[in-house]
Amino acid sequence: MKRNVIIVGLLIISLNIFSQIDSRRGYEYLAEFSDTNMLYTDIICKNYDDDPWCAVGVYRCEKAFHYSYSHRFEESLSMISVHWNISAIEYTEFFIYDVFQNLEYYIYKAGKSELIYKFVNNDASLIRSSGEGELTNNYFINDDGNYFKTTDILARSSTQLDVCSNLIGIPNYNKELQIVREKYKLTNENKSLIMLVKENAIGYYNGKDLVKIVVKNDITKEYYLDNRKLYFAYYTANNETPELRLYCVRNYPFRVIYGKDNLPKTEEEFWSNADMIREDFNEILSQFE
Repeated sequence: MKRNVIIVGLLIISLNIFSQIDSRRGYEYLAEFSDTNMLYTDIICKNYDDDPWCAVGVYRCEKAFHYSYSHRFEESLSMISVHWNISAIEYTEFFIYDVFQNLEYYIYKAGKSELIYKFVNNDASLIRSSGEGELTNNYFINDDGNYFKTTDILARSSTQLDVCSNLIGIPNYNKELQIVREKYKLTNENKSLIMLVKENAIGYYNGKDLVKIVVKNDITKEYYLDNRKLYFAYYTANNETPELRLYCVRNYPFRVIYGKDNLPKTEEEFWSNADMIREDFNEILSQFE
């Protein structure tokens, strides 16, 4: 998932030479709405040699994933661009995300046609448009009038986030959040779990699998495990600190709730809380080895 700058640069150059991929397509939009400093780019291209498709001709799809990375803050996705070149039609969709991986802007560009939607709490509003009369020239998008509806845009965004997760390794936060909630619910609804007491900790087993650990001192700490890996932790509040929640996928923290605040992954406070919880968890887990 982590890319070396030189390798990425060589990859981009080679792809531009051999397949005319413009890896920076859409940067003018990203620069307008977000920060483009120190972004890494990974590119996936389908049919980059333009081999002709029967009855279609050219059929190429280029997907570029733009993200920041540091050893401390790990990856944070900024934009996904998807460019289609099918027969005589070329068009591009841009999905621009905030630090929480919420869709902030959706842009459709085809020739002189341009539509820019701004998203607030998953509600879209059209903030700029031009060349609307040419939209009907693209007969490869849905003609049922729903292609630019909020639900359809969000669905396409989720699909591209899944591609990013599978190929690049940056998780789809919303999907992983639902997975965590479902596993948490199944664990706490399971009345057949077996308890094992270790000092001040109680382990809960589903058969041979340790799925939950509860520690009670001045506050209650709950840890939820899958294959002995932490996917969720919850700390109750005390006089000094509010409630704390940590969400992980494959040991990768992607969400920290501190009281009522959803902490940005690009801030030190996110990682200091995540590191504290993971250190606590590793220490208490050792009692169940």
